[in-house]
Amino acid sequence: MSINKTEQHFVESSCLNLVKISYHSNTCLFGLENNDKQILWNLLENCSLNENTKFPDFISDNGFIEHFQISSSKTTKKGQEHAKNINQFKKQNDKIIENIKTQKFDLHSSIEIKNISNIMKFPEHSYEYLQKSLESTWEKHLKNLNNYKGPNKVKVFMIQYNDLGALQMYENYPSDINGISIGDFPKHKAIDYRFTRDNNILEYLYSFNQIIDYVIFIRYNKFVEIIKIENIPKLKKMNPFTYTIASTCNPLIMSDITYLKNI
Repeated sequence: MSINKTEQHFVESSCLNLVKISYHSNTCLFGLENNDKQILWNLLENCSLNENTKFPDFISDNGFIEHFQISSSKTTKKGQEHAKNINQFKKQNDKIIENIKTQKFDLHSSIEIKNISNIMKFPEHSYEYLQKSLESTWEKHLKNLNNYKGPNKVKVFMIQYNDLGALQMYENYPSDINGISIGDFPKHKAIDYRFTRDNNILEYLYSFNQIIDYVIFIRYNKFVEIIKIENIPKLKKMNPFTYTIASTCNPLIMSDITYLKNI
């Protein structure tokens, strides 16, 4: 097995494990009915990596889970800009550490503390890029589903979004309701991007309710939303107001590497 394939399997399995850990917290379940909870859990618990074909990533006797990644940065045939920058940032860190390791060090000589900083500025991010990324990747995997002949009673797309802090949401509360002012009742608070608060994306997902049963949204490898697509119209009633979605201001990632050096 190639290194890239091994790494991909690790990413997919890590996502699945995170979902299983989060599953029994009702705060991550959206639109699931009582019978759904056991059906989906059986799939999560009993599925295994599919190493024979490209689609799907996980398979069991009663269905499948297909994993893919989206980005709010520009995506071309060469990949996602954010992911490419992250990989370059990691390589730079590795090179710094390797250079430090090659330096001779004598405990009996005078020493000083040194520090090296490495900074990665985010590429351009936008909600429009996120929409395009989701739609193009989703439809690509639907084409693979058309050629799939295996178990498909339960069909799940598991979507991973790792652009840490790139997009935030802000609920658009009205200044009054039914002609009366509402003071400070609205909680004006920015939150990191979520599928369940985005009515545009929910509408897009719902258009495939006859094809895919559940979508799992994973953000930053730690936050999980599990959505039953058929019940999205009911979920949208929980979002009476729209959200403004925008990129954050000049985000960056910085690493500080501290080491000892002989004077």
